[in-house]
Amino acid sequence: MTTKILLMAPVLTQSGYGEHSRQVVRYLFDLIDRGANIALDIWPIGCGPTQNYVNTSNPLIKRIYENCKRREFEYDVSIQIQMPTPKEWNPALAKKNIGITAGIETDLCNPTWLDTINRMSHVIVPSEYSKATFTKSSERFMKEITTPISVVHEFVNEEYFKKDVLIDPLAALPTNFNFLVFGQITGNDKDKDRKNLFTTIQAIYAAFRNEGSIGVVVKANLGRETELDKHYVKEVLGQVKESVCDYTRGQGNQPQLYCLHGMMNQQELRAIYQSKKIKALLTTTRGEAVGLPIVEAAACGLPVIATDKGGHTEYLADKKWIGLPSTLTAIPQSKVDNELFVQDAKWFEVNLEETLHSLVRFQKNNVKPREWAKEQAAFIEEKFSFEAIRKEFDQVLKPLLLG
Repeated sequence: MTTKILLMAPVLTQSGYGEHSRQVVRYLFDLIDRGANIALDIWPIGCGPTQNYVNTSNPLIKRIYENCKRREFEYDVSIQIQMPTPKEWNPALAKKNIGITAGIETDLCNPTWLDTINRMSHVIVPSEYSKATFTKSSERFMKEITTPISVVHEFVNEEYFKKDVLIDPLAALPTNFNFLVFGQITGNDKDKDRKNLFTTIQAIYAAFRNEGSIGVVVKANLGRETELDKHYVKEVLGQVKESVCDYTRGQGNQPQLYCLHGMMNQQELRAIYQSKKIKALLTTTRGEAVGLPIVEAAACGLPVIATDKGGHTEYLADKKWIGLPSTLTAIPQSKVDNELFVQDAKWFEVNLEETLHSLVRFQKNNVKPREWAKEQAAFIEEKFSFEAIRKEFDQVLKPLLLG
């Protein structure tokens, strides 16, 4: 008997949800290749302002395009990968409807999301941190969650476990000690930016205000691979730099800021993570369901300096990275929109003084963190390879599809 499955997801977008969707698709193709009698239809959807993949030379993308159809029959199962809003999840698409989501990175979600969850057959999230947000929201808003919520972690692509030496794309940088800052700009000022790129960059400039030999390599975008997007990113980063560099203006003795913009494939990203010019990935993120770039960088053996709480901590070996002390803090009132961000929601704020001390200590002596990074890479390859996470999918998703 054939199981008819409809996947509705942003499978072609350059976004976190897009990457998560492609991981689920890869598992479904793997399940088919292992003999499962599945008829899979893929219905691509958008994800905010992000741009779509169109390069079909990638075998996975090519196979996705080949399955992009919606046939006129009743589906046994739908898999819907998006935020669990009433507009995003449809509990009437199939006999059984599975929602997959990262949720929201604050500690509370919109209470209407709980109603949406309860209309689905099953919900899957990528971390215990994501699940805890729904559990806490259920208690806070006194709404029972009746639908099972399971955790299936995301996996790290095997490209990041390769040890061959690539051409260093940053070899020409004049600075030899550089921090890598990675993320999409999610707000137009430091109080609203969830990835907290503003504070991250400011911390580096504050810690090394008289160190022109220190560099900051920022891989960032606003969601699109366009010249206009690149212009705005550089403009925003320039404003951040100006806001913290008044004390050095005219002296020319401040950290150097470099901007990387545009879509990169996994091999190009690995080359960045493995560059001898990059000494650590740094993030003061306010909340992550996964924080896949953090995990990918760690998988490449790059030391990680990151907020000490959030979903990314589940993917990192304990005490093999530098955690920045943080506390739950109410989000700015201006961030409250009662759609994504609700009243009384909190996210993490790092202790700035402790962050500055951590950066200075790392710059002065990073022998031990580099040793940790090697152990970290081995840990991630063992725990979060496709083969490892396939077992989680087999335990949770496979019975829902074929049981």
